Amino acid sequence: MGQVQCKATALTAKKDTRASLSVSEAQSDYCQKHDLDPEDPRCARALLTGTVEEIKNGTREAEFAKTAMFSRHPVMETWPQKNHNWIFVKLKIEHIYVLDYFGGPKEVDVVDYYNAEV
Repeated sequence: MGQVQCKATALTAKKDTRASLSVSEAQSDYCQKHDLDPEDPRCARALLTGTVEEIKNGTREAEFAKTAMFSRHPVMETWPQKNHNWIFVKLKIEHIYVLDYFGGPKEVDVVDYYNAEV
């Protein structure tokens, strides 16, 4: 993730690093193609929670983050001007919850998540 330090959100994040990231199949055309309402549990969603940590400039991890971000969003390469104090951050995942069917969300073990073969 990229973050501009001059925003109020970034200032708050320095005091409280807790964060969450939510993604849903409704963001794609999957649910619509399968005639699923975005609120239907079968229109799967995942919630990742943890803390945000700054990625130090000049590291291999920072280069990886830049390559990943700018290869997907080339226009963003012109955004991190010096006066914006642009940094890259990562989510240190502590909990993962997946809702993909009726019966409530399931917790996914973080170790299993990182060891999954894709």
